[in-house]
Amino acid sequence: MTVSIITIGLNNEYGYRMTLSSIIKQTCKDYELIVVDGGSTDGSLEIIQSFSSYISHLISEKDRGIYHAMNKGIKCASGKYCLFLNSGDTFHDADVLGRVCDNLSGADFYSGHLQRFNKRKCWINYSPKRVTAYFLAQKALYHPSTFIRTQLLKERPYNEELKIVADWEEMVYELLLRNRTYKQLDFIVSDFNTEGVSSNAGYQELQNKERSQVLHALFTPLVVDALLGASKFEQRILYALTKEKKWKRDLKMLRNLLKVIPVDFFHYIFGGRK
Repeated sequence: MTVSIITIGLNNEYGYRMTLSSIIKQTCKDYELIVVDGGSTDGSLEIIQSFSSYISHLISEKDRGIYHAMNKGIKCASGKYCLFLNSGDTFHDADVLGRVCDNLSGADFYSGHLQRFNKRKCWINYSPKRVTAYFLAQKALYHPSTFIRTQLLKERPYNEELKIVADWEEMVYELLLRNRTYKQLDFIVSDFNTEGVSSNAGYQELQNKERSQVLHALFTPLVVDALLGASKFEQRILYALTKEKKWKRDLKMLRNLLKVIPVDFFHYIFGGRK
């Protein structure tokens, strides 16, 4: 089995129907489907049961939050890679999983583009060609279009103490600290409906708080300051590190470093030692 597709949700009849329909329409059948429902009290279970012949594992019980539910799914997973396609998320088209499987060649993380939409517009969030410290300090790979080696998730499940950034924390830990490998999938994998996505100040405040908590738990204060670009100098260095061409990156870094080297030290090195 190549891919374990894990779908979690709660009281989302329409979302479950859309997600499960898009999964079973895939022309590639090299997957298992795991559904973790949080104990829905609407008609969600009836919708899920109508797809029972396609579901390998079904759990329906109360949980302690989204990452507790995701960890339940991981425990059931037997595929080489996990994809979290939660209720309301859909595959972009019927052939996309086949294209993904054709590109899975041994890296630990694969991420494709994510198409977002609402009632007014549609736009694409592109996955990065490569993942850098600067990228992860600002963003995360989009989980509806990201395939993660299952073994990594089983060895180190999501931190359930975090409410909204545990998936980002896992990426920071594995990609920055453990030097895991990443490859871009240069096509749209999934569609994501942004209706109902929280953008209020309380959500953003909690996100920022948890991100800071994660960084300080994993790195020293100096590294945290650098990752967050606490100074203009650090921002320039991080920006330079994201350049694709090495000579451009090195030139940018050299230029920025020269700005902070004391003049006397410069003359000492290049003007002759006294």
